[in-house]
Amino acid sequence: MFNRYDDIILVQDLTKMLKIGKNKAYNLLQSGQIKAKKDRTGHWVIQKAAVIEYTKASNA
Repeated sequence: MFNRYDDIILVQDLTKMLKIGKNKAYNLLQSGQIKAKKDRTGHWVIQKAAVIEYTKASNA
């Protein structure tokens, strides 16, 4: 399903993967619903596995 994406993605990739807007993506990250970290420049770094985990949990 997400094979075309790298193992590490950015917020813009997340919005495309989940077909959501940037605000919703940031809300998911800030609330911890999708596990991610900020790098030293303040950008979100998201593992594709965390997005897959989120989609499985939200569809259960």
